[in-house]
Amino acid sequence: MNKTIFLLEDDPDISDILAYVLDNSGYRVKATARVSDFCSDIEEQSPDLIILDIMLPDGNGIDVCSKIKHEKKWKNIPVIMMSAAYSAKDNICDQCGADGFISKPFDINQLLKRVEALAS
Repeated sequence: MNKTIFLLEDDPDISDILAYVLDNSGYRVKATARVSDFCSDIEEQSPDLIILDIMLPDGNGIDVCSKIKHEKKWKNIPVIMMSAAYSAKDNICDQCGADGFISKPFDINQLLKRVEALAS
């Protein structure tokens, strides 16, 4: 059975590339560009992994991650944060409880390794 990844990314080019690469790697991908759509999706289905951009048009990925990690039904879902405006040294994971961080631009192979490690 394929693992499901929820992707919250507002840049359509990045979202399309990630969805394509993850899909070709055997994952089912549900991509959204808005926090409100993501929140509706996660209420309907819990994914195996979540990839969150930080800066979004209708919210902040750090806040979304904190909400996920504080909800009993979602707290064990691995979350990878992504951003071009922040770096791993900004302690984003400590702020929201994320399981990993990837800086943009990113290496696709490194992203896939991180996804494989967390989605298993």
